Amino acid sequence: MAAGQIGQDHGIRGFGARKVPPHVAAGLERFRLEEGDLVCVRCGELGRVAQVGAEHEGWLTGTSCLRIRVKERTALRPRHLLQVLARRETVRWLVARSPRSVIASLRTRTLLDLPVVLPPTAEQEAILAVLASLDAEEAVHRRVAEETARLRSGLAERLLDGEFTVTTGDLRASGRLPAGPPVFGGAGEGRWTVILGG
Repeated sequence: MAAGQIGQDHGIRGFGARKVPPHVAAGLERFRLEEGDLVCVRCGELGRVAQVGAEHEGWLTGTSCLRIRVKERTALRPRHLLQVLARRETVRWLVARSPRSVIASLRTRTLLDLPVVLPPTAEQEAILAVLASLDAEEAVHRRVAEETARLRSGLAERLLDGEFTVTTGDLRASGRLPAGPPVFGGAGEGRWTVILGG
């Protein structure tokens, strides 16, 4: 697993994953991921961190990542630690203690020295519930923004190519628009009308 697979949304991307033969993986047991582990970027954009799910169990961490495993029987919830590591204040703290170089890097020793405020378990769960709700809301808005950008790009191409004709008050398309949010009214027979104004 490489740093590029850790997203800003704390998810793990499947693309870019490299496979190693079983006999090689057998000698890399200490790099093997388990469900619940945290994986963070080691160099560059500190603060990018993700939690390993069941679908990623058995993956191996690459040299660009650090694995964090919260011990069992501890009051610290892995997801709570993830939120702590992603905080701007934490990132500033880590960067200030990283080796002096052009690219910030993270050492295990630095992580061990990181001060972490540990609320009671019930409070951790309550905090995580609130943040999860906001994460879900943010994901919806992100998808809408991505679809709108894709729609805008496709529409711009057709407008600038002369495929669509702009008339007073509305825009009539001579062909189908790319899939996107349902903001267009169908005119039948594969034709579309986008109302821009009165």
